[in-house]
Amino acid sequence: MEHESGTKLARPELFRLLRDAGEGDICLCEQVDRLARLTDADWRKLHTEIEAMGVRIVSLDLPTS
Repeated sequence: MEHESGTKLARPELFRLLRDAGEGDICLCEQVDRLARLTDADWRKLHTEIEAMGVRIVSLDLPTS
């Protein structure tokens, strides 16, 4: 369970989840804003890390994700 705001890039539980995930794994989230409400620059950093790890993000509120 994460207790940090989605507006912060420093989120230990999110990064633990991503470290534990393997390439090709899917991270399913209820709403995309539960994952992150970051500035554009911080979102690009997070997105780059997610892509490098080979993890796919799927959000239930964005059926095309």
